Amino acid sequence: MNDGLDDLINHIDKMQKNAERLNGKNEFTNDELFSRPFMLQHTYNTYSSLDEFLNASKFADIPFEEIPDDEWDE
Repeated sequence: MNDGLDDLINHIDKMQKNAERLNGKNEFTNDELFSRPFMLQHTYNTYSSLDEFLNASKFADIPFEEIPDDEWDE
């Protein structure tokens, strides 16, 4: 019976460590967020990267963070 309790305690410890790793600021690159498969799927096989997509848009010369949301949504 102790083995089951030990397993449960170990499982809870793992969950706590995983939660602590997720806590705080996590950063991802555009390539991780907008992977090649994602971009191809969501641009009808037209663009394979976010950079390609942005360069083809009217926002090519604007930093991504400064693109107005309403215009980007269009």
